[in-house]
Amino acid sequence: MGGNVLEGLRDILAGRNDLQMVQSLIGRNGEPETKCAAFRQALESFEDNSIDIALMKFCYVDFNGDTDIDRLFACYKETVTEIRSKYPRVKVIPATVPLTVHPASWKRVAKMLLGRADNGASNSKRSEFNERMRSYYAGQPVYDLAQVESTYPDGSRSSFVYGDQTAYSLISRYTADGGHLNEVGRRLAARELIRTLARTAMTNGK
Repeated sequence: MGGNVLEGLRDILAGRNDLQMVQSLIGRNGEPETKCAAFRQALESFEDNSIDIALMKFCYVDFNGDTDIDRLFACYKETVTEIRSKYPRVKVIPATVPLTVHPASWKRVAKMLLGRADNGASNSKRSEFNERMRSYYAGQPVYDLAQVESTYPDGSRSSFVYGDQTAYSLISRYTADGGHLNEVGRRLAARELIRTLARTAMTNGK
């Protein structure tokens, strides 16, 4: 997913060389806490003055119906706090977790019969984590990828009810496989990242 966003940036910024981007594949998918540790280690590998802005996001595969949101969000925010303290000149941008398409009801039934059902639990956990992110970092620039992915051109959002919670899902026209962004989706995600970078550059704090 991160690669999709960078592809979108390259589409939009083709021919420009005033923004240098470095992508690090950190940790292991399905083990999100390893990504927190790897993010800290990745920053240690750069010279102190070589990075202006750093961003880390989890992948949608890092979440399932059993994810402990309290524990995982504590890991994320402690990582951001530690990096901000250790590298005060680096502006760290929190990022929401990407979503997946919520299948039509008949598809969910078919998957249940095949033993492959995800009846919304994973997107529900992602949405819960994302609300924590927005609340905790309110007033600061946050790269809200999940909102981009779930917002239609008219401003309405792709949502569903899971238990007593309203959860959000990736809009199908933004993806070819239900998870990764296609050209339409990645350009939208890239434009939002550019706006977030601009807001971050204009803030004195982090």
